[in-house]
Amino acid sequence: MIRLAVIGTSGYAGYLMDRLWELPDLCHVVAAATLDKPDSPCVINCVKRGVRMFPSLDALLTTLSPKDCEAIVVATGIDSHYGCAAQALAAGFHVLLEKPPVPTIQELAALAKLEQRMNRSLAVHFQFLYADVNQRLKKLLSSGALGPIRQLRAFAAWPRPVQYFQRSFWTGRLRTADSWVLDGTVCNSLAHLLAHQLFLATAKPGLATPVSVQAELYRANDTESEDTSSLRILTDEGVEILYCASLATLSQRDVLLEIETDKAIVRQVDFAETVVHYRDGSTEILGKPHRSKAEEDKIVRRHMLTTILDALANGKPQPFGAVACHPYVVALNAAFESNGPPKSIAAEFKHNFVSENLQQVVVEGLEQDLELAFSKRRLLSEIGVPWASASPVFICKDYMNFPMNPALKALEPVRHSAAREGVAALGRKS
Repeated sequence: MIRLAVIGTSGYAGYLMDRLWELPDLCHVVAAATLDKPDSPCVINCVKRGVRMFPSLDALLTTLSPKDCEAIVVATGIDSHYGCAAQALAAGFHVLLEKPPVPTIQELAALAKLEQRMNRSLAVHFQFLYADVNQRLKKLLSSGALGPIRQLRAFAAWPRPVQYFQRSFWTGRLRTADSWVLDGTVCNSLAHLLAHQLFLATAKPGLATPVSVQAELYRANDTESEDTSSLRILTDEGVEILYCASLATLSQRDVLLEIETDKAIVRQVDFAETVVHYRDGSTEILGKPHRSKAEEDKIVRRHMLTTILDALANGKPQPFGAVACHPYVVALNAAFESNGPPKSIAAEFKHNFVSENLQQVVVEGLEQDLELAFSKRRLLSEIGVPWASASPVFICKDYMNFPMNPALKALEPVRHSAAREGVAALGRKS
């Protein structure tokens, strides 16, 4: 039985806590740190369940030790992932960290060092990497039965209202005063799609290693960071990955993924329905869609948590820790190095759409553009989208510190370096 403390109680943290309570044989939530008021439903529910409540992570760490609970779950905003995870590891706790792990490669490297120094583990919540269907697909790719992997392509249209970007002070931001955030499709809402492609782009364990990234990052909404992206990644094994995603389409489309190998084309819909189309005309079904996407998500989250908790209980390495997630953060950072600050989409190419009292910014014909880029294996600028423009290729060799792009360096958070060095030093003092 793994005892847990959770940072956060509302929003996604509350949803995740519900999944933890559905695993009573594996874990017990003993404490939580929250800014929510005592009369909020989530706090009342925690108190009824006997969860000790704290007003901050500092207060929790002052009171509790690893003798009281083995692990801390960090389900906070992107801007606080590094600080919370580093403090918890330095205090001797294992960490369950919501995706994306951290915004920058230097922060991820610091967490990896803390893991090693403190002899503790960190597990990142890229939920679909743990799913049975994707583990089966990875095993099939690794077996050689499909031949060498050649190319992956994916696109996603996940429209979000203006209110989505206003729900927290860090949403839609490139950075806060203290840290990089890089919020958007690549580093938040569809981060799991990019990690998923990297995972399936190699027959080797873990995620494929990017050697170059060419990215086009755009913003249709009134935000600092991107809400529309188009990436081409080349891995160290010569596999090409194409990623196209947007939060500014009129309608939602299923997430589509194709993997091309010498002997087959694998088609996957929404990370679940998976069919292998062999070049000899035969097919193999690896996964079928659940009749309820909401229930399917709960199943996937419970399976992820079960895998993580089992590893903790048995003293085994986490399959997706800080080191394993390094290729994802490299790809994320390299995308911003390639593009620089996201480019604004001109007003003439978009309009406001109101439905059920929610306002949404919609880029004209963007669903069709994403689908065309997917089908032609091209970036948005390469299919003639009028507001799109090409960016240079960024080479990832010896890449260890974000940012290098001069336009991004000019925007670097004022207290970023000092804050990161201070928390990383915690491990050295422990």
